[in-house]
Amino acid sequence: QIQTSVPSRLSSSLSTRPAPQEQQQQQRTMKSLVWISTIGVVLAGIFVALLPSHRDLDWQGDVIPMAQKYANTVRAAPGTKETDTPLEGIVAVVTGSTSGIGKSLTHALLQLGATVVAVGRSPSKLQALQDETTSKTLVTIQADFNDLKTIATAADQIVQQFPIIHILCNNAGAHDG
Repeated sequence: QIQTSVPSRLSSSLSTRPAPQEQQQQQRTMKSLVWISTIGVVLAGIFVALLPSHRDLDWQGDVIPMAQKYANTVRAAPGTKETDTPLEGIVAVVTGSTSGIGKSLTHALLQLGATVVAVGRSPSKLQALQDETTSKTLVTIQADFNDLKTIATAADQIVQQFPIIHILCNNAGAHDG
């Protein structure tokens, strides 16, 4: 059984696309490069922060502002728009999003302006995640990663709602017994 929550503001904004095909492709390519680079910087900072020898690195205070500065520099290229949220327009799917690292990552991506598809096993934990944020760009989907049927249904649902996924964080834990 799959449960989905998509804010109406988000679903209506997904249907608007630029008219000229060539301009659209150039913008998509530029945005992809910017966001892949930005996420790479953020994730590299997170992993470095987790290393024992780099415990004093503040990824919230150091790495994320650095990624934002980089994104703003690249966004200054012709044909790109300026925004206060560096990941606006980016779709991220985070599995295992209701606790631990997945939950922290979900909140960080939302704060940066990304649309986050939070996939989790527990409907009550997904609802709690919704209740914890004021973001209008959080979408929750319930799926149990120990059940291939719910995984396939969730994947189909995600792809139907979001044909382009920029970030995938496979964070769900699964075990036998």
